[in-house]
Amino acid sequence: MRLLLLQCLNIVNDDSLVVIGDARFANGHNGPLRVFASVTPDDRSSVEVATVNSFDQCLTALADHYEKNPPRWDRRSAAWYEKETLYSNLRVEQDQRGEWRVYRDNYPMLEGTKPATFGSREEAQRVADAI
Repeated sequence: MRLLLLQCLNIVNDDSLVVIGDARFANGHNGPLRVFASVTPDDRSSVEVATVNSFDQCLTALADHYEKNPPRWDRRSAAWYEKETLYSNLRVEQDQRGEWRVYRDNYPMLEGTKPATFGSREEAQRVADAI
């Protein structure tokens, strides 16, 4: 994965063009930079991960944070789990028949032309993590 720091100080995953963090000057428009991760569990908008002295250090600090704190599945309800990743949003949901379905960025995983179903949440999450 290659990270890019844009002029607006957003940090994007170059592979997916998803904003995964940002940098903010700690003292106005100069001085140290505070680095924030935006791929967080529990719908938090961002979390501060480091204070650094250069733009290059922003990328290293954010990459280190995600390596030590990889995205994880978050339970939204008994039948709905979601995971924000550095590439997309993953979701598994249980339907009324008790089967589990996988979604990536709100698009269902298909088996042929119909949504794929799985017998357990764990199996659905394992498949979602692999796509």
